[in-house]
Amino acid sequence: MAEVCKMTGLTYQTLKFYCNEGLVPYVQRDKNNHHLFDDAMVRGGHERHSSLHQSL
Repeated sequence: MAEVCKMTGLTYQTLKFYCNEGLVPYVQRDKNNHHLFDDAMVRGGHERHSSLHQSL
């Protein structure tokens, strides 16, 4: 998750909240129960983060 946070600009807490609330659909997990994110999710997270900051 830390790598995705760096790529999207989201905080760890925000990304975890999105996952827990189902705002990031179909997040897979590996054998160690770590989140696995695809490229589309990373792009979408970055776009959501950017649009939020532009509206503030």
